[in-house]
Amino acid sequence: MIIPAIDLIDGAVVRLYQGDYNQKTQYTLDPVEVVHSYADQGAEWLHIVDLTGAKDTDKRQLELIRAMVDTKRMKFQSGGGIREEREVAQLLESGVSRVVIGSLAVKQTELVKSWVKQYGPGHIVLGLDINI
Repeated sequence: MIIPAIDLIDGAVVRLYQGDYNQKTQYTLDPVEVVHSYADQGAEWLHIVDLTGAKDTDKRQLELIRAMVDTKRMKFQSGGGIREEREVAQLLESGVSRVVIGSLAVKQTELVKSWVKQYGPGHIVLGLDINI
């Protein structure tokens, strides 16, 4: 299964070059309209990368994520710098089906294991990005 992704900074759809916030392309697309477009093309899941929340966890784009989920057009998973259990809870409460955990799964294995036990293995996904 191919899962399309959408990267978000301050409510805008963006693409970073190799993860560099200083090399950003910003698109004039409404994130909710992107959900509809992907769903119309047959996508069953959407991966939401909250780049604002990754930089500053207090600025996680929960309202926007909730608006995207509220379309009920597909299932959603979201991540981006998840560091604390409260962020996992907030994302699941916003309606995403799965929370994606990255490097924390390697750095704090026991903590992430506790989240899997608490929320269930169907709600936590490990995402590892590598450069080849």
